[in-house]
Amino acid sequence: YGTQLSEVSERVIAKLAQLCAIDKPLGLCLRTQGALQGEQLKQLFRMQILQHVCALFQLRDGQFNFEQNVPIPTREMTGLSIPTKIAMLKGLRSLRNWQALADKLPDPNGGLVSINGGQPKYSLDSIEWQVWEYTNGNVSLKRIARQLRLPVEKVQQVAFRLITTGLVEEVPLLVSNLCDLSTLT
Repeated sequence: YGTQLSEVSERVIAKLAQLCAIDKPLGLCLRTQGALQGEQLKQLFRMQILQHVCALFQLRDGQFNFEQNVPIPTREMTGLSIPTKIAMLKGLRSLRNWQALADKLPDPNGGLVSINGGQPKYSLDSIEWQVWEYTNGNVSLKRIARQLRLPVEKVQQVAFRLITTGLVEEVPLLVSNLCDLSTLT
């Protein structure tokens, strides 16, 4: 906490932390004591999530499991939470280096279909919404990229985000559905 908050020194936080119950999140305790404002707590939470989730997506051959019934480090917690899929979406949005995920990106000749058939369950950014508009299973990612005037790789990354969060599925397209057969070579 200390390195991210210029208004509160590490020494003050350490003293205030001694007053906090060890089974309660430190962030909420510091807010209750007036050492943190609500917006500062939210900013710390966003930084924690983005740093840790991005790091997971950059592992090339990593595998991880979420273990239940493990003691949680309350001294490292803000006390705020978000659903896992939203954390994944935020982490993927901020990912700069997609090399580790390059072979996991959807086929540019494939399409997308909405899983729930209605509106997405999560707030999408503008590019995600634009790609979402094509989740009818009839338009290839290449064609979506052309229509939106975006690089194919960018559309693949957006599609990966939507697939990973369970909003859409990748579907193969029949050759007759591919609008530009010359792009297959």
